[in-house]
Amino acid sequence: MFCLTCASGFYMGPNAGVCVPCDLNSNCMQCSTTNFSLCITCYPGSFLSLGGTCTLCDPICATCSSSNSSFCTSCPVGLILADGTCNNYTQTLSCSFGCAFCALENGISVCSFCASGWIFNYGNCLPCQSGCAVCSPTNLNICFSCLAGYYANSTNGCSPCSAFCSSCSIQGCTQCQFGY
Repeated sequence: MFCLTCASGFYMGPNAGVCVPCDLNSNCMQCSTTNFSLCITCYPGSFLSLGGTCTLCDPICATCSSSNSSFCTSCPVGLILADGTCNNYTQTLSCSFGCAFCALENGISVCSFCASGWIFNYGNCLPCQSGCAVCSPTNLNICFSCLAGYYANSTNGCSPCSAFCSSCSIQGCTQCQFGY
């Protein structure tokens, strides 16, 4: 088998057309073509240290600072970066009312995503009209989407479905609750 280029973690060895792995214990994505133990680029989750070696980030980090392996610069999905550490939203932050997810910025909890029925407006969550899932950020009385159990009425608002109806339209019930 003759190779023209090598995959990540390999370099073209002294025998033309043969790919040789970079130092196996280095977490190196691309190594020097003249010195397989000298790394040029590291895989995510590690950083390039002086001397051309890769240093692993703290396991809680997705990526980290090149000067401190425990100072996170990004986090795995589901965690949020707060002052160099990765945290679970619900365990560390108290979000404001109407906020679904918040982040820590300069030591202050700031809303980054509102719950259904609320609209994000300059860092705050404002309530939409009753029964509204998504409303206009410029006019809270204009509803773009209604919550389950409500239907869009002729005034750009939401009206409740009749009793025993799980979904409805302006014409009436489109699906009854279980048992009706």
